[in-house]
Amino acid sequence: AISPNARFVIMDCGFNGDFRYDNFIAGKYIMTDGKCLASFANSANVVQDKSATGLLGLLGQGIRLGNWAKYNNSLESHLFGDPTFHFHAPHGHAHHGEEHHHTHDINGMMAVNDNGFWVEHLNHHNPEYQNVALIKLVCNNYEGIEDILLKKVVGSPFAIVRYNAMMLLERLNHPNWHEALKAATNDSHELTRRIAVHRMGLCCNTEFIPYLIDSYVTDYSALRVKFNITKSLQCFDKDLVLGQIEKYFADKDFYLAARFKQELIDLVSSEK
Repeated sequence: AISPNARFVIMDCGFNGDFRYDNFIAGKYIMTDGKCLASFANSANVVQDKSATGLLGLLGQGIRLGNWAKYNNSLESHLFGDPTFHFHAPHGHAHHGEEHHHTHDINGMMAVNDNGFWVEHLNHHNPEYQNVALIKLVCNNYEGIEDILLKKVVGSPFAIVRYNAMMLLERLNHPNWHEALKAATNDSHELTRRIAVHRMGLCCNTEFIPYLIDSYVTDYSALRVKFNITKSLQCFDKDLVLGQIEKYFADKDFYLAARFKQELIDLVSSEK
């Protein structure tokens, strides 16, 4: 028997939340001995390149689990247990230079739909508040949000803000989405780069080809990024990609340049 003491458990693998079975793991965690009050799990296998921990920082700000799950779910994800549970916020929410010490701040904020309120939070010192502001403004179809999102992808010092802004642009399917993908290939956060090169293959914008080739070279040791690059390159016309490979390596004389070039040629020339 298990006796978990973690109050909340996230199971980001497999189908631990498949409630069709009497003995599913996510249910066991909350119904057995111990202090676990809630679990977040999938009822079906899910792709690796998704984030089950989006807005996780809000848990430390006292957000209720049900509120958190509304903004961080996929078709397969489910919250089991007490959706009203929240952790104690160690400090209040700073607004307009003042500190307000009460735990309902973040939960009350999540119910606010006023654009002016959320614009004020776009540069909040806590990156998760910035993320919520971006999400709210997207949901409200705020004018100019596409440019705000691109600016965050390119210039935010917070990896989670850059990632969130990129994914919101995908939802909007705006031309800035393609510019965000180009910028994201050089992001310091590996998951952001993985998603970016994967989506380039789905979009098949030929402007992406040089970026994929460059990422293959510069991100060679990041195996999951490299895997997505190889799959994305195979989505484009072979002759077009081969031409871009020749162009890219025409003036390259760094160590292993010839090897990288040949690998790419072999990759593109092979049967899909």
